[in-house]
Amino acid sequence: MKQQKLQLNSVDQRKVDEVLRSQQMKRQYPLSLDRLIYNWQSLAHTVRQGYDATLYEYINELSSRTSIYLIASELTDFGGKALEKLIKKSDDTFREYTIPMKKSVIKDAPESYWWLFRAPTLNASEWNKVISEQEC
Repeated sequence: MKQQKLQLNSVDQRKVDEVLRSQQMKRQYPLSLDRLIYNWQSLAHTVRQGYDATLYEYINELSSRTSIYLIASELTDFGGKALEKLIKKSDDTFREYTIPMKKSVIKDAPESYWWLFRAPTLNASEWNKVISEQEC
């Protein structure tokens, strides 16, 4: 999978660095925007092929898209649009090969985090049950 490189101006690059620094404290491995984009593209590809990992692993993998969203929200209009354009194909693939869920895979997720309200077709009915049981 060939990854395109996002070209950002210095203002946007500083904002990316700030968000990554704040996110880095929550993770065990170094973060970069390129890695987050690659992880999201990989997940979209995997979902297309047939996702068979656990709900826990799925939630962990979705964190890349959440981080991308947080970064995009801090960028200038130009930078945000460039980032959204870069991940659009993966977003579209993910939407196509997942189905909407009644609840988010994590508690209290904002509706703007649409990826947290979707599950791979193979897992959706089972995961809906697990998520519903956790909130009882």
